[in-house]
Amino acid sequence: MQPDSIAARGKPVEQRQSVTYDLYDKNALTWDDDRKVAAFITSQDSALRNYASHIRQIHREVVNKYLSPNLQFAMQAYSALAELGMYYQVDPTSPFTQAQESAMLVDSISLPRETLTRRTGDCDDLTVLYSALLQTVGIPTALVTIPGHIYSAFNTGVATKNYQSMHPDRNMFLDVGGELWVLVEITLIGSADFLKAWNVGVSEFRKYDSDTKARGFFPVAEAQELYRPVPLRETDLGLQYGDDSALRSQFAADMARLTVTVLTPMANKARASGLARDWNAYGAAAAQLGALAQARSAFEQSLKIDPSNTSARVNMGSVQYLEHKYTDALASFDAARKALEAKGTGSTSIWTNVLINLAKTNHALGNYDQAGASFREASALSPEVASRFDYLASGGKDPGTGTSMGAASATTSVASAGAGSGRASQSATTEPILFVDE
Repeated sequence: MQPDSIAARGKPVEQRQSVTYDLYDKNALTWDDDRKVAAFITSQDSALRNYASHIRQIHREVVNKYLSPNLQFAMQAYSALAELGMYYQVDPTSPFTQAQESAMLVDSISLPRETLTRRTGDCDDLTVLYSALLQTVGIPTALVTIPGHIYSAFNTGVATKNYQSMHPDRNMFLDVGGELWVLVEITLIGSADFLKAWNVGVSEFRKYDSDTKARGFFPVAEAQELYRPVPLRETDLGLQYGDDSALRSQFAADMARLTVTVLTPMANKARASGLARDWNAYGAAAAQLGALAQARSAFEQSLKIDPSNTSARVNMGSVQYLEHKYTDALASFDAARKALEAKGTGSTSIWTNVLINLAKTNHALGNYDQAGASFREASALSPEVASRFDYLASGGKDPGTGTSMGAASATTSVASAGAGSGRASQSATTEPILFVDE
């Protein structure tokens, strides 16, 4: 009963009337605004944070430093959910096709923790779960809608001009604010690999290129400014995360498929053109994707065509560095530097890369004073690039402690890198050796 306060002849009286209403739980939603579903993306849920942390931890040693970390985690999370036994199932009570067509129909959306526990969901449930998992580690996501369907997209963090580092086809991405986004058909989880889900996600979106009003792209961060995440009671889900070795194997398989996708057209182009620069570009891409044998062969071919190709010479040294052949790498970088000095030419970018690579290699060999000297030269040429390698400025000091390295101390802080390769410092950096694509 609802009381209404009114007055009669100057005296307060009450009038009551019956009101009937339906009270829905926090999982209910009407599709009058597709952005509402963002309220179910609970990326602060401790169960999701723990699961995401586990995924990252088991892949820590196999992450590629040259490839978008956002793309790699998205691949890992997709495989991890499949390993849990997650699969797509149409909601028998309110399928998304029917719910989307009626703004008054009340749909039910599962929270990510509920879908994780149940291990099945329809397109909106799986989109919410996948998006929340990515958002948990700081990857921006978006909701993608087309007639009768919803799925997920994420920001790779890669500038639009660098699309070829992830895929040879520019149309495989959406350009949003100068950065590349990948669309993932999440309902294929458990039945197709990540690259297939990516291909299908793009194809579904492109079907409406001539009717863009029929599709939607809603960044979750923007949607949650209107529809805040629902509150939840956090409890331990007691999840069994699956076989770690199987996850690493699946990630390796996905990376192998991606490597073939990226490198095949580049190799074909180099063979067709016979140009040193095309062989060099192919080799740089191969090295950055971990195909070191292909990279070495490509750089050898580039240098065979043009022995004065400084870029290929630098890149050969970078491959040797990745193979832990530090003495050979140092010789290659020294040769590249002498060639640049002799010609008196070369872009600032090439010079900076040579100097940084010399500094990194000398540092790996324990030659800290030489490393510091090369770093200071690089910093004078390109402070922005050099700032990523500040640890190289330590010269004869331990980059971890800042204390003087002395001869005896330096000896104990290096480890053998194999016959003929010199001595490699145990100090680590997240910034990889540089390649030149000019």
